[in-house]
Amino acid sequence: MNKIESFERTPFFHSRSQIEYYDKAVVHPESRYFKLIYEILSEIETGNESFLDIGSGTGVLGNMMKDVFKRVDLVDSSPVMCELSRKKNDEFSNIFHHNCNFETFVPPVKQYDLITSIHVAGGYFLEEGFIRRIMEMKNGPAVFFLLKPYNDKFYSDELYPLLFSEKKEISSSKFKIRPFVENLLDCSVDFELRNIELELVQEFVDFDEALNFWMMYLPEKEFDIDVLKKILLKKLNFSQKKYFYKNTVKSTVIKF
Repeated sequence: MNKIESFERTPFFHSRSQIEYYDKAVVHPESRYFKLIYEILSEIETGNESFLDIGSGTGVLGNMMKDVFKRVDLVDSSPVMCELSRKKNDEFSNIFHHNCNFETFVPPVKQYDLITSIHVAGGYFLEEGFIRRIMEMKNGPAVFFLLKPYNDKFYSDELYPLLFSEKKEISSSKFKIRPFVENLLDCSVDFELRNIELELVQEFVDFDEALNFWMMYLPEKEFDIDVLKKILLKKLNFSQKKYFYKNTVKSTVIKF
C-alpha cells in the first residue's frame, strides 16, 4: 500500500512539479495545444499595438505573440507560473509580467487590441462585473477558451473505482461555461461560440517517472500501487525508450 506525499501548493493548488510538467507538455513538439490556440487567434483581425493574456501561466502564448503585438501584458496570480514565464520572456522588451489577481490588475494601457484567457478558474471571472470590465478594456476582440468539465484526465474514470472504490467528482472550481454565457447575455454582449479539442503530450524518461507523475494527481488516500502500475503499463505509449501520455482537452471558444 502507498500513501501520497503532501505537496506545497500554489494559489491554483498545483505543486511546482505539476506546473513544470504542464510547461513541458504544452511545448512538446507533438502537442496540439498552444499551436492550435495560436492558429485560431491568427484568423481574427485585430490591431497590433497591445495584447493582454489573463491567467497567462508559464508565458507560452505571450511568447508566441511577442512578434505580433508591440506590447504584451501577461497577468497571472501564481508566483511559480510567473517565474517560469519570466525565464522564457524576460529578454524581450515588449513583454511585461504582472504577478497579481486580475481584480487588482491596473492596466498600463487604456484598451487592448486583443484580450485572451485560457482555462482560467472561476470566482471573479464568473461575475457580471468581470464582463463589464473586459468590455471597457478592449479595443478589439476578447477570446476566451473555457475548459469543459471532464472526469477522465489521467484515466481517472477507470483508476478511481479500482484504487479508491469511488468515482472521481468533477471539479467545481473550473471555468463554468453556462454562467459565463449567461453573463454575456445579461450584459447584452454579442458573442460567437465554437467547440475545439486540444491535445497535450507528456513525455517521461522511464516508467518510474511516469508513476511518480500520476501519484502527484491522486488523492492523499491509500491505494494498491501495483494496480496503478498494471494500468499505466497498458495505457501509456512507449517509443524510443520513453513513455508518453496523450491527453485530449475539450474546450469551448467564446469570442466577443
